Amino acid sequence: CLIALNKYKEAIPCLEKIMDAAPFYAYFNTALCLLNLKKYKQALKYIKKAIKEQPEYSDNWVITGTIKVELKDFDKALKDFNKALNINPKNYSAYRGISFTYYRLGEFNNALQNINKAIEYIENNLDKEISNDEAARIACCSTYYFQRIFTYVTGISLAEYIRRRRMSQ
Repeated sequence: CLIALNKYKEAIPCLEKIMDAAPFYAYFNTALCLLNLKKYKQALKYIKKAIKEQPEYSDNWVITGTIKVELKDFDKALKDFNKALNINPKNYSAYRGISFTYYRLGEFNNALQNINKAIEYIENNLDKEISNDEAARIACCSTYYFQRIFTYVTGISLAEYIRRRRMSQ
């Protein structure tokens, strides 16, 4: 309740009361509260405890990566976002984290290279069914974000691009 109301500071004492009964929930949500309060080192301690409880929960790694971006530990952040994707390839928050990390690094060419790789995937699969999710994964962003970027870069929608390319073959 308090977290949904953005009352992070007030939520932490409530979460501390349930740490024995529901440790993962308490650790994970305490990390989220501390992240939102910009207490990154403390948040990292709690998310590490959440990871010990449930290492295969991909959002643990997204939160860890987000914290590391804020701590300017960009290489480790990218590794954490990729761990999230290894666990759940459809975790779009991890794709967004990778894009944001490249942005914070000022590596705009990396972002463009990923979009070019997605276009290459499309070009190589014009005779097959093309997965928008797969193209977005290759571009390191959500499907929604990829479609918006694609339209911005090319001037036409992804579906229209695929249709035109198939007709021109």
